[in-house]
Amino acid sequence: YLTVVQKTKSCGLNSLLDFIGKKWTYSIFTHINDDPVTFNKLFSTSKHIINPTLLSNRLKEMVELKIIIKSEINGKLSYVITDSGKDLKKIILNLKDWCVKNGCVIPDKCKGKDCICSTVFILQK
Repeated sequence: YLTVVQKTKSCGLNSLLDFIGKKWTYSIFTHINDDPVTFNKLFSTSKHIINPTLLSNRLKEMVELKIIIKSEINGKLSYVITDSGKDLKKIILNLKDWCVKNGCVIPDKCKGKDCICSTVFILQK
């Protein structure tokens, strides 16, 4: 997917926005931070609503985009956000702020928080 975003003859921004707009992409991305998270944790956090193949594909695409990395941590394959991913989250959170300022509907539980959540995909700590 990185190749498409970087080398497309059309607008790379459109390609990136298309990727972020894919089913479950941002909900998954929201739950990957500095704390390592495994595939199984992401899958169970989604309450098994996300198809495992779709989850796997989205994670591979995010790794390819270099917004997350996959590495072995404490003997488990885990995902962690990269600096590039943190930058992307900041940009998306700025979009959320714009939405709030301009009257878009944002769930009360998300206002003032660094998240854009899906009601069925809430990380439980």
